[in-house]
Amino acid sequence: MLRFNGENIHVRYFSNTECRIEDIYKDIKDKNIVELLFETDWIGYKVNEDLMNLLFVSSELKRHGKNATLVLYSMPYQRMDRKCGNDIYTLGPVCEYINWLGFEEVVVVDPHSKATLELLKNVRDIYPLIQWLPKVKEEIGFTKDDYIVFPDEGAARRYDKYDLDANICFCKKRRNEISNHIVESKVISGHVKPGSKCIIVDDLCSTGGTLLKCCNLLKDMGVREVYVIITHCEAKALTSPILDKESSVIKMFTSRSNMSKEHDKIEYLDINLF
Repeated sequence: MLRFNGENIHVRYFSNTECRIEDIYKDIKDKNIVELLFETDWIGYKVNEDLMNLLFVSSELKRHGKNATLVLYSMPYQRMDRKCGNDIYTLGPVCEYINWLGFEEVVVVDPHSKATLELLKNVRDIYPLIQWLPKVKEEIGFTKDDYIVFPDEGAARRYDKYDLDANICFCKKRRNEISNHIVESKVISGHVKPGSKCIIVDDLCSTGGTLLKCCNLLKDMGVREVYVIITHCEAKALTSPILDKESSVIKMFTSRSNMSKEHDKIEYLDINLF
């Protein structure tokens, strides 16, 4: 979904499926904001269409001699930040396309890897998860005896540079080289005490496999309560065991960057862009 200056951009379709974009002229200002949000809880959503419609919005702004800040709540194709097997490397071309559109600033919310920041021009990254942590700690009664847990090396690289004011535990996951399924999760740095609370932090939850392995590991180590803070949570997680009533996760805190469906175990938090 695309938004322009806080309002949804309405899209209709010709009979051949080409898009008809509602005119944005009346809403154009000297300073404009274009936002792209994934709608993974809408089964028919395709991000490729939004990327195409970005071209039309950018072109219309240029026609009126205006520009805008582009906000990417979840960077498209960020999983493909390198060549994997027989698949084409797609993050690079997508970043080239966004650069070519010529937005005056591109804001990326919690990019999955540093490759996004290296490839995009005029880019600014923000990490709402870091802003959320104090609020979440207070809400769950987090103490000096409790732990922040990185479920894999990617999360550790992303957030370890911040002062999280907590005991830290690092985990590492191992995938099956053929199926890409996670087959093992183990602690490689730090430890957790039996009876403690843990907050697992990460940028993205899709199927919930990484989180589930980490949760089960923590429970086996005697952790009393497990919470999760995820910047981007896809709707597929709603059918994952990670959010079952029997799951060891008491609550997941996340944004509406990828979905908005209500769930007993999910609490949505706001992203402060500026």
